[in-house]
Amino acid sequence: MPSQENIKGIVLRVVPTGDGNNLLTVLTGSRGKITLSAPGSRSVSSQRHAMCQPFAYGELFISQRKGDRWYLKEGVPEEIFYPLREDLSRFALAGYIADVTLQVATEEEEQEDLLRLVLNTLYVLCYRDKPIWFVKAVFEWRLAAILGFEPDLFACMECGKTEPPFAFVLSEGQLICAECMMKEGAPPAHPLDVTLPLLRSLLRVPLQKLYSFEADEGMQGELSSLCEKHLLTHLEYTPSTLRFYKSVVE
Repeated sequence: MPSQENIKGIVLRVVPTGDGNNLLTVLTGSRGKITLSAPGSRSVSSQRHAMCQPFAYGELFISQRKGDRWYLKEGVPEEIFYPLREDLSRFALAGYIADVTLQVATEEEEQEDLLRLVLNTLYVLCYRDKPIWFVKAVFEWRLAAILGFEPDLFACMECGKTEPPFAFVLSEGQLICAECMMKEGAPPAHPLDVTLPLLRSLLRVPLQKLYSFEADEGMQGELSSLCEKHLLTHLEYTPSTLRFYKSVVE
């Protein structure tokens, strides 16, 4: 007898295959990243069709047969984030988010925080009036923390000083004070002038309130650069989707 399961998830990748089929990569909270074969799903009359598009989130009725392969029997979307398709810059950012998530998500492991982060971010991109650069930076910063790369933002890594000014050492994920930064052999550091309180708050706030903060344009350069570099330092690669996003917005 084939194994069957109902599960909720978001489609991160759709690859057309032969005979009108699709191969889906889906992020779920309970199983992490899974790959599903969706036979006949490119037909508009298929019960699988609506769920077989990038960023569709909903309930998946799946079965396992022929070894370890999972098949999508039916999909019921709850949200397809359609407004992303009406704005190229936001669609490009969503593509980057999906790309990074595909790289870091694991299989057969609980991924509830990662799923909530992705869903909250796409929701804000679609339905909240937040600057796109701010959404990107917040996603990158909190994603790094979820992956285990949460920085120490409360004291100088060298002398223990707790009062600013500070800079941020990307290679260590820690702060360094102005005095220690001037010493011979000090590591390269990213300046922190106006964003330290916000960066601290973004690590502690519940995921559902992550985008409740406001950031003025004066923070854009510092916040955007630091959050991106911090994440990419630990990912150790630069997604092509990030280059495309930058070509759209810059």
